[in-house]
Amino acid sequence: MEQPIPTFGKIISHDRNFQFALALTVIPIFAIVMSLIQSGVSLAFLLNISTIFLFGASIVGAIWLAFQYIQVMTTFRDGMTVKGTLTHTERKSQPRQNGKRTAYIYYAVIEYSFNNETFEKRFKLPGQPERYGLEKGMTLDLILREEKPKTVFIKKLYLD
Repeated sequence: MEQPIPTFGKIISHDRNFQFALALTVIPIFAIVMSLIQSGVSLAFLLNISTIFLFGASIVGAIWLAFQYIQVMTTFRDGMTVKGTLTHTERKSQPRQNGKRTAYIYYAVIEYSFNNETFEKRFKLPGQPERYGLEKGMTLDLILREEKPKTVFIKKLYLD
């Protein structure tokens, strides 16, 4: 039986690294297009250092995006399921720039064993752990590849 794989939308909505890579790819392109619209196409624009930097940032973002996508898809396609235990969750607060609001970043720390070796992995969650049904002490299905046991994903986040 073939392993289920996540959809592109699930990867975008649940993988923070993928979201950052996508932003690094798209935002510079958007800035370049807006600059072209405002200044018109000219040789001075094409030789502008900031334009070269934006193209470079976009290319780096596209490479990172492709790497993240291949890593997730390969792990889900060729990986194996192991059990892990959610040892605890963390909530870190960050004040916003205006100082009136606070943003929260949520983490889940999961312990798992593979080939008689114990690993502990800290996952950045896309939202509150309760939103995804994650509670301290619960057993989760994780997916990993045999050759890279430290690269692991929570199946529940990508497939539900």
